[in-house]
Amino acid sequence: STGRRLERWSAWVPQFFVSRYRGTTRTLQRYLGAWRKWVEFLAEHRVTAPAQLDYNGVLAFVAWREGSVRHCGKNVGRNTALCDVKVMSLVMREAMRRGFALGNPCERLGLRRDPPKEKAPLTAEEIAKIRAAVATREAHLPIGQRWMTVSFEIALHQGCRLSETAVPLTAIDEARREIIFLGKGRNGQKRELVTQLHPALLPLVAELRAAGCTHTCVLPRMAAKEWWALRQELGLGHTTFHATRVTVITELSRRGISEQQAMRYVGH
Repeated sequence: STGRRLERWSAWVPQFFVSRYRGTTRTLQRYLGAWRKWVEFLAEHRVTAPAQLDYNGVLAFVAWREGSVRHCGKNVGRNTALCDVKVMSLVMREAMRRGFALGNPCERLGLRRDPPKEKAPLTAEEIAKIRAAVATREAHLPIGQRWMTVSFEIALHQGCRLSETAVPLTAIDEARREIIFLGKGRNGQKRELVTQLHPALLPLVAELRAAGCTHTCVLPRMAAKEWWALRQELGLGHTTFHATRVTVITELSRRGISEQQAMRYVGH
């Protein structure tokens, strides 16, 4: 019947995400990525409409998701599976509003997340190894094309996230020693963070200005993946780009900087 066709996931869920998260590209991509996993699971288990999904089905998804393998060969973690359940919870709430389901089996599951692994700061040897490898790749390029060099140095000195290292030069004031980052905010919206510019970055900023650059760097679409591949090549697969942020916070703590000041500096 027409009603049953309208209830089918494919008839409304993708458009629901696009409509709700328009303008928040990264959130939209993350949710659509999670939804693709649900589509695969639902097809395997012949769950064609919201009313057919129940508590046991959600538990089965968590087990199925944890049993799947990433491209790197590692199993998907429990926390990732539970994040995907949150995405389905949004879908089921919308299904209830549309009259496609009577309840939301994704809510109040009582499933605990695994404690996150504590990330270690980069050692001096690891930093030197990364710098040497990046120089080999990019030293011959104009400064405006050396995105790995620039993103690493900014993250290592400012403690910002990879996506935040591409800063418009208009957001940097050398005279006042200030830099403005567009950091993570609420509901996928960016928020401005005004913080102190590390003095070690002044020569880099001057070089970028002299070259006529408009931004500190231009990150490629798969920047995180390229950094991951480099760390694998260097035998540093145990580290992450986020370790630069941990390194900055650790150094601030060693210097006796208060927790509040450190949080403000890195925009936590």
